[in-house]
Amino acid sequence: MSGIDIAGLVLGALALVLKSVDDYKDGIRRITTLFRKRKYVEKLARALLQQQLFLEELIKSVALQSGCEHVLSVQLLVDDPVRYLSDPDIQEELEQFLGPKHSHFLVEELRTIGETVEKVAGGIAGLVPSIQGPKNDLRAIINANKDKSSLRDDLAPRIKLLFGITDINTMIEEIDAGTEKLGRFSMLILSNCKAMGRDPSGKGTKLAKAFRRIRELAGGLYRAVQDGFRDPCHESHEVRLYLDDRIDDASKILRRRDTTDLDTSLLTFDLVFHASNQNSDVLVYRTAVRVLNAYNNPCLNQGDSNNYNNSPSGVPTSGAVTFCVTPASPTISMHQVVTITSICTTIKSAGSIKPRLSFVLMGNQSIGPLPDDKIRLARGEHGGYVSLRQVLRATITTLPIKPRMHLSLQLASSLLQLQHMQWLAQAWSKDTIFFLKPSLSARQTQVDLDKPFITRSFDLQQRVETPSGPRETLLELGILLLEIWHGTTLETRFGMDQAFRLPPTTYYERLGRALEWQDDGGMQGLYGEAVSHCLTGNHGPAGQKLDWEDTKLWGSICGNIIEPLSNLCKQF
Repeated sequence: MSGIDIAGLVLGALALVLKSVDDYKDGIRRITTLFRKRKYVEKLARALLQQQLFLEELIKSVALQSGCEHVLSVQLLVDDPVRYLSDPDIQEELEQFLGPKHSHFLVEELRTIGETVEKVAGGIAGLVPSIQGPKNDLRAIINANKDKSSLRDDLAPRIKLLFGITDINTMIEEIDAGTEKLGRFSMLILSNCKAMGRDPSGKGTKLAKAFRRIRELAGGLYRAVQDGFRDPCHESHEVRLYLDDRIDDASKILRRRDTTDLDTSLLTFDLVFHASNQNSDVLVYRTAVRVLNAYNNPCLNQGDSNNYNNSPSGVPTSGAVTFCVTPASPTISMHQVVTITSICTTIKSAGSIKPRLSFVLMGNQSIGPLPDDKIRLARGEHGGYVSLRQVLRATITTLPIKPRMHLSLQLASSLLQLQHMQWLAQAWSKDTIFFLKPSLSARQTQVDLDKPFITRSFDLQQRVETPSGPRETLLELGILLLEIWHGTTLETRFGMDQAFRLPPTTYYERLGRALEWQDDGGMQGLYGEAVSHCLTGNHGPAGQKLDWEDTKLWGSICGNIIEPLSNLCKQF
């Protein structure tokens, strides 16, 4: 045996050796001349039992944390550990979870424990019925006793301990040393694996409700933009969506949930529309798209039916979302807002209107006016931009801590706002987060970390990656937070950005590197708490896999990641 399956052999043999020592101990209890030896045999039995329980629970815990599907049958680990740990699928799950270094360490410790068990077995005569003397071959001992219906009746008459008190003491010391190492290993690997989704705080739960609402609005915005870009007026349509931590917006949504003021602004999306053709016909327009409390008001479903995407029965469909714009008059009533069908046509037609035309998001049951948009488009603003990866490789270490902390909060909260929304065509990473490129004419201009954004193409051929689960996504967020804190990439930190060294790709490879980086130190307090929860708090309760729609998961992310980062930003 060369892998984790050695644990099955050790556990199987431990059970038989412990049973033999227990039976022998009970047999000599009635012999007063062996009273002193009996005390040491009892100590040996306790040491063996403790080691058996530690090893059994360690394997169970690793199996549970790794998400092994076979964990539902962990009783087999107790009944037949050799068979359980001989399953190649289980071996792969456990070894991938532990990573190569920890797997190697555990296997070596198991070998040492196995050698100690062999020593104990070598001093017990009768473990193998066909051999009168002792036998230290663990597999032979297991095979010789696996078909016995009653081990107690079968073992007791033939068992005899051949070693003396000194030998027993030596074995107890070796067993205890192995058990102590198992305990330390268990703490190292598993102690920080808190269950994501268990008992989120009340504040975290409230914040999660608001963020789920914000995610719904972000989804509505995407559908509105998609509908507004259906005309084949340009070869390319793209939107830049600026990221915002939305902490203040979340508070507004919670406070104004029951208000009847339809003109109350819930939140604002900061967008840049970009459309282009090969003939240099380029359209660039920046605007704030606001969502009013009227977005979800059922009382407004009596308006012009042309303003809604209706089902055949005349009832607005749940996914019907569109844009409308207001004319220049700031006093325009809500029912005079004009529904648009083409974003590009509307922007071109409004070129001479002052103040600039504004956008408002319409829900399936409401429309609303929009106050004047004060944002002005900067010349060439859609020009160049750089990814977070490029920033991390260049200037971030020269920037003050405050913008870096705010960026961390923006990325963590935006993850919840956009996760599993079509805004994210690719996985959340440093390659999908961008910043405006500083002007070449500016001297020593730094990248503005306060305004991160994502870009989304609305071309028909745009492909969307299959979304990752919570565990993988939160690990990548944790890595992002580590990279922002240290001002470099994971690949650079471990020298894997060179051509001859491939970066880690699997979940457990990346987790292992991230944990090693975290252990380097330097992160304290609230930031360290958030990073730790991203890395090791993203497992569900025993045997349960959480998904993105689990409200407890959202509450836990808000309470253990977003809240600490938000509180940290308030300190600056």
